[in-house]
Amino acid sequence: MGTHGTQNTYRFLQMPRQFVLVLGCVLFFLLPQGVHSKPYEFDPILIYVAVPKLGGTEIPGLIDRQTLYLSVTDLFAFLKIKAEAQPGGTIAGFVLHQLDQYTISLTDHSITYKGQVHGLNPGELQEFEGNLYLQISTFGEIFELSCQFDFRNLQVKLEASPELPVFKQIRRELMRKNLGKGQHYNPDMAFLPKYTLADFEGLDWNLTLNKWLGLIQREEQVVTGTPGVQSRGFVSMGGELGYGNFNARINWFGNSELTFRNVDLRWKRVLTSQNTLRQITLGRINGASFVTLFQPITGIGLTNAPPVVRKSFGFHTIRDFTRPFWIVELYLNNELIEYLKTDETGLYHFEIPLNYGSNKLQLKLFGPSGEEELIEETVFIPFLLLPKKELIYHINAGIVQGLEFDQLANAQLSYGLTESFTIGAGMEYYSGLSDRLFISRFTTTKKLGNNVLLSTEWMPDLKASGVLNTRTKNGIILDLSYENLAKGQKAFPQLNYLSLSRISAMIPFKLRGKMYNSRINFTELNFPKSKNQTLLWSLNGTLFGAMSNFSTLVTKYREAAFVTTTIQQTYRLPADLMLNGRVQMNYHRMDYSSFMLGLEKRLQSGLRVNTFYQVSLKFQNSLMGLGLRYDLGFFQGTTNSRLQGNQLMLNQALMGSVIQDQVTGNLNFSSKSELGRASLNIVPFLDINDNNVKDKEEPYEFELSVKVKGASSTKDPKSGITQVRNLMPYQDYLIELDENSLPEISWRLDHKKIQIGIKPGNSNELEVPIKVVNEIAGKVVLNNVAQGGIRVLFFNQDQNLIKEMVSQRWHFLSFRIKSRHLHVSPDTAQLRMLEMDWESGETEIRFEQGNFGDYSAGWEIKLSNKVVQSLPPNAPEESFKNNYFQDSSFSLKESTVSKPVELTPSLEILNQNNSQSKGDKVMSSFRRKRSFIGSKF
Repeated sequence: MGTHGTQNTYRFLQMPRQFVLVLGCVLFFLLPQGVHSKPYEFDPILIYVAVPKLGGTEIPGLIDRQTLYLSVTDLFAFLKIKAEAQPGGTIAGFVLHQLDQYTISLTDHSITYKGQVHGLNPGELQEFEGNLYLQISTFGEIFELSCQFDFRNLQVKLEASPELPVFKQIRRELMRKNLGKGQHYNPDMAFLPKYTLADFEGLDWNLTLNKWLGLIQREEQVVTGTPGVQSRGFVSMGGELGYGNFNARINWFGNSELTFRNVDLRWKRVLTSQNTLRQITLGRINGASFVTLFQPITGIGLTNAPPVVRKSFGFHTIRDFTRPFWIVELYLNNELIEYLKTDETGLYHFEIPLNYGSNKLQLKLFGPSGEEELIEETVFIPFLLLPKKELIYHINAGIVQGLEFDQLANAQLSYGLTESFTIGAGMEYYSGLSDRLFISRFTTTKKLGNNVLLSTEWMPDLKASGVLNTRTKNGIILDLSYENLAKGQKAFPQLNYLSLSRISAMIPFKLRGKMYNSRINFTELNFPKSKNQTLLWSLNGTLFGAMSNFSTLVTKYREAAFVTTTIQQTYRLPADLMLNGRVQMNYHRMDYSSFMLGLEKRLQSGLRVNTFYQVSLKFQNSLMGLGLRYDLGFFQGTTNSRLQGNQLMLNQALMGSVIQDQVTGNLNFSSKSELGRASLNIVPFLDINDNNVKDKEEPYEFELSVKVKGASSTKDPKSGITQVRNLMPYQDYLIELDENSLPEISWRLDHKKIQIGIKPGNSNELEVPIKVVNEIAGKVVLNNVAQGGIRVLFFNQDQNLIKEMVSQRWHFLSFRIKSRHLHVSPDTAQLRMLEMDWESGETEIRFEQGNFGDYSAGWEIKLSNKVVQSLPPNAPEESFKNNYFQDSSFSLKESTVSKPVELTPSLEILNQNNSQSKGDKVMSSFRRKRSFIGSKF
């Protein structure tokens, strides 16, 4: 055996070298891959990565058989994800925001994302030519970037979150692109309110009836209750009188005598375009006295205060620094109003327009690598503050409608000393006070910081008061007030205390995802011989699915204290049922003082029925009620019945209004009060004779699209008039007209954005004339060849230049015009410089009047090189312009289309150098030559 093995070994060693080489190659490929010097063999390639709603790009990748790796830095750069390569084969950055950081380490073969370390399997992360490549499945598992690889097309479809930086940047760019749209507008035309000498608007009416039935029992005595009826109501009428607004209201109370005090007459004129005097009031003046009066005042009032609630206050300046070349966006009340890019110093500066009330300011700062920062600030502007250097005055004079007919006159001035400090002073004469005739008043309003306001009022020898208001970023509102009255004063007879102190706080908070509101009020009244203190705490919110209110009232008068707690809840039940419950408890007696249970059912639209039962344990009585509330469209009312003991009370209340429709002239009945509101009728019509006035024979236009900023509108299908309701009187509204909605291309609008001032009532009307335009087309030729560069002038019948065009060799002269009578001529001064002249011919073009416009085409302006007429050498060039109509050398070949034609809409002003403009398409509808140029005005 040994000899045989030695021989085999010897024979193996004697094998040819070629056989040994082949055997080595076979063994090399049969060995496992783990023994290779390089474990993977990659093919570098560009992969097209497509992202929905974003697009695609080519990203460097590696392919190993069916496995794809993508370059981390290139893919993240495409998605705007910050990725910074660091020494040692590491990439660091963040995905959504700065706190959303990640680290990809080749050394540790791991990825750290959102504070969690993800270990990678062998082969998931590769390095090739200094760049890191990650397997596409790992992008989805860790970074939620789902990738689907199409090996046949070498394409990857990537599903990404919409919160990625690239999508945020697209949304921000779109917002910046639309910045200013809808915020500021420049109307083409503005109209002021037009008042008439006399016009009836309508009336409001209200009637209330109360009736008692049954027996009344008091202190163990039974007396027969005499059935009685009490009634009260009013009728209020309004309209225009003497180019102003007039209102008359008559009040009556049962069988009481009707006197002048029951009649309220008022005439008011508002001058919106004036700054020195904006409002004039004659008749009943409300709130015109410094002292407390229980009788009405009849007289005159003058003021320069705006008639509507002031909105705009002024400007707030923000100036600060951030990092260089960052983008800073400014948001006001969650609306982007301005943005800028900082310079190399990082400075940004904004002038912010503020409104009265709460202004929420947000500064969003974006870095070039996707960094985001947020700065928030809330600025509260009270209505007591005036803009800097603005003066407001109120002057009133009249007679108090009392027994003595006392006289009253006062004047009050307020001035904005600075943007945060407003002062005021006033003087009043009142003959009804026995101890004094003149009363002076001084006021101040000081803004301390952004959310602290201090207001004071001082009336010498009468009253001194102060109010401090503050607001926090968390929404907490704190109010402190103090008022001191002079002993024995008679100017405020309803105030019998010497001083009043009040502290109130409103604290909103969130608990388990629900918002609650807590209020605390403390009041102390000091009387000459006693003191009264009250503490009220209330909590509002949703508890167990019901709207709940908890309140506790603590009252201390002299030495006695009383504590009462009230709990009230409202539950929504199936079948449109509402269940109300209220319980009141007295802690000082440790019992329940009263409870109430009510149920309300909605039967149908505008009809509700309710019932309740209430028990008072303190007074040992009960109260039951049944009510019905209804709205019939032309009036609304309530019917209630209450039974308490042996007494039954019936109550009936009705109200409604009657308004005259300015479109049809009919009387419309409404269930709501309409006086004092405003409406607008927009009347589009076809202005055939071009006089901007709706004539009887001119038809309405039904298809014009109308939008009113800040209001909703409806179109009358019979007349085509757009009606806009519930507008604020004395305000300006923007009306946008869409010319493209017109069915005929020959119909045009002179103004597409119109601003109109609104007066009270429904007599506001805006006529929108739709112009009918005509179209002409022609060319300039020399020896039957179209010529370019020749200036052609168009004049109307009054010989006024209305259009000037320059001809081109490959185009016709074509445009649309409203005039029905037209003259055409070349610029003779230019022809003289070119040593050309134009042949004799007719220069007048006439169009037929119609609803669809007219069309004239085929005429030519023929030029020649022969100078027919020349002026003296010293003649000025102006003489050529003066001889346009005296020397007519114009050859016109006219063909008029008398029947209406269907036109295709074109741009308002077409570029004469653009042969592929939209006007070419318009002219092609008339089967013209390809050398047309389109233009209109």
